[in-house]
Amino acid sequence: MGDYDKKIEGQCGTCAFAKGFSYADCPSGPEDAVECTSLEQATMLDEQTNPLVTEDEKDPLYNQYRKELASAGSMNLWRLEALAEESFRCQNWRQK
Repeated sequence: MGDYDKKIEGQCGTCAFAKGFSYADCPSGPEDAVECTSLEQATMLDEQTNPLVTEDEKDPLYNQYRKELASAGSMNLWRLEALAEESFRCQNWRQK
């Protein structure tokens, strides 16, 4: 694995869970969205956001990432490359 490969390991562009890429409303430029299919990522995001949004299981925003994954087959998220420093790695990343 060369230096280039090490730089992009752990990022959406090289992840097996990335079903596709699309445009997002992000200041870093076009094609900044990823269609992520990772249940682990959805679970982590829900655990982080549920207490901030609501604790009511009947609220439509409760477990919103797992709901989106179940209904659409993927979650439309900002790409990690657009949000974090180059050294940051997604804990749910899997090699293509």
